[in-house]
Amino acid sequence: MPGTRERIQADLASGRLWKARDRLRGVLRSAPSNQWALEQLGDVYFRMGDLPEAGRVWFGS
Repeated sequence: MPGTRERIQADLASGRLWKARDRLRGVLRSAPSNQWALEQLGDVYFRMGDLPEAGRVWFGS
């Protein structure tokens, strides 16, 4: 059974940005300083076209 990181990577590879975003938010709820999750979430927001939110997340990382 794949772990959370593998699921997120599979979501990204399949273009399921909304699902990846939700999973990353879940990771950050339990580990707010997870650098990998912050960088990935910023990238997801950027790819979704939400540039202000991407900038906010990247600034915090």
